[in-house]
Amino acid sequence: MTDKQSIYVVTADTLQGKWGTQIELFLVTDNKEKAEKKAKVLSDNRYFPEVTEVQLNSNTAKYLGGYVE
Repeated sequence: MTDKQSIYVVTADTLQGKWGTQIELFLVTDNKEKAEKKAKVLSDNRYFPEVTEVQLNSNTAKYLGGYVE
């Protein structure tokens, strides 16, 4: 395993209402196909999933989502 291994983070907006967001973490994996399958299941459940690729053991700043008024 190298220091630059990719991992995939699956999050989704699970709020079903009209206003705001509710971001939840569903999966962290090193398998892109597994992450995409999980995102498909979430999408089928009317959530709004996102698969984000990050590098293991690296400083990373990623916006995961949210809503501010």
